[in-house]
Amino acid sequence: DDKFVERMQGKMRVRGDELSIPKRQRRAPVPSLEQIAEANPDRNDAIIAAYGTGAYSYREIAAYHGLHLATVRRIVRRHWMQQCEN
Repeated sequence: DDKFVERMQGKMRVRGDELSIPKRQRRAPVPSLEQIAEANPDRNDAIIAAYGTGAYSYREIAAYHGLHLATVRRIVRRHWMQQCEN
């Protein structure tokens, strides 16, 4: 818990600044691929949302949805290209 961390940091003379805590640990917990898919009934929207979290790779998303890696890449790239045009 937080009290334990503070106590241990005090003993180690380490401050809990952003430089000493890895970026991945500072980030809020990310929803699972299943949760993202449930929140986004359209498969492509779920893929875009999952990739947008920054926590999942094309490979992880492709494996979850049963797609080829290139298919996921095309869906994400098409979305970002449309965003750039608008």
